[in-house]
This record gives sequence, structure tokens and C-alpha cells, in this order.
Amino acid sequence: MSNINVALIAEGPTDKVFIKAALNAILQDRHFTLSSLQPDESVAFGSIGTGWGGIYKWCKQHTSIPNPLLAPFDLIILHIDADVAGKEYADISINDEQNDLPCECPCPPAASSVDNLRTVVLRWLGVQTINDLPPNAKWVFCTPSKCTEAWFVAAVYGSRADLMPLINNIECNLSLEGWLSSRPITEGHRLITSGKKRPAVYREKGPQITESWEAVKSFCSQADRFHNEVLTIVPA
Repeated sequence: MSNINVALIAEGPTDKVFIKAALNAILQDRHFTLSSLQPDESVAFGSIGTGWGGIYKWCKQHTSIPNPLLAPFDLIILHIDADVAGKEYADISINDEQNDLPCECPCPPAASSVDNLRTVVLRWLGVQTINDLPPNAKWVFCTPSKCTEAWFVAAVYGSRADLMPLINNIECNLSLEGWLSSRPITEGHRLITSGKKRPAVYREKGPQITESWEAVKSFCSQADRFHNEVLTIVPA
């Protein structure tokens, strides 16, 4: 295929930056177009909101009215951070009769919570397996543990011997965003300030994910999983 059309359903716009950077590494010199379906980029703050609550609502809408606009895409990526496995529906003011959150397991391994969360999201989508989603065999889950920022930390700080205790346990760190916001401003990697993500800085730092993707995969098992699952849909 000359151009790979990719749809993205993600928690937020900064997640798109790092997922696009990962795709640049995975797809290498192949040209692709990444279209954001959630949050909807045509609406200032997303038509149904951001965060995992937005993912939940998007999935429920897709279940009740399957989206025919998905058919032309070669790859459909649904992103949700693994820390959602530790959340409750009450956190987003939702009363879900299944009440299958939290579904968190001890970490490591990261895969245990991720697998449970994927099962929950599939239930939101009204199916049991990802290949049951229409159009068939085009979907991939992107479930960074515990958050997408782990990929950035692995890329930027993975060679720092003094930070190996942090890096080696990066997929189980629930305080990573706080750690990033506390880094010295002189490092030039302040993605988050006063609890707020800085989209311009994310865009600036995205290429570091691409350049250091092999290191990211070595420290983040779910990045490696995402890499391999994308290639099952779009072979090398």
C-alpha cells in the first residue's frame, strides 16, 4: 500500500504525539496518515471529552451505532493507559452495571493489568475479541503501562545509570507524571508543569521517541507489544 491510513482513538492530544512517533519508528520509511477520531480534532475540547472517560463514551457510541467511517482505514488504534485498570467508574461519574473496574493486578508484570483492561475495553465495545470488531482484523490496542510518558522517559533517560532503578521499573510507576514535572528545568524535558501537560513540548520531544524506539521497547514491554501488533496488521 502506498499510503497507510491510520485512525486513532486516544485519551488525549499529547498521546497522539508519542503514538505518531512510535509509528514513525515501526513503519520506518512508509508513508502514513494519522487521523484522530477521539478526541475529535474538529471540536475544540473533544466532542465527548478527553481522558479515559472519553474513551469509554466513544466505545459505547461505537457499539450502539457502528461507525461506517472506519471502513477505509488500514489500521485502527485504540489507546488507553494501563493506569485505568486501577480506576473506578465513579471517578468519571459513570454507573456501569458490570462494574468491572478496577481490574488491576500486582505489577510487575505489566501485562497482567493490561490484559484485564483490554478485556474490559472489549466489553465496552460489545465484543469478546479484538478480531470481532468491524471492520475485521484492522484494530490494535495501544496500552502503555502505566502511561504514555513512560515511553518518553525510557527514550530520554534510558542511558542514565543513576536512574536505572526508576527505568527498570518504569511500567509499574504510577507517579511518573509527577516525576517528570519535578525534573530540573535545565534538562529541557519539562513535559508537565504544575500538573498540566505542555502540548508544544510534547510535539518538540516526539522525535526522541522515534530515534530511541529500540531502547523504549527494551524497557517497556507494552511498547514492544504495540510494535509487534501493528506489524501483524501492516506487515514490514
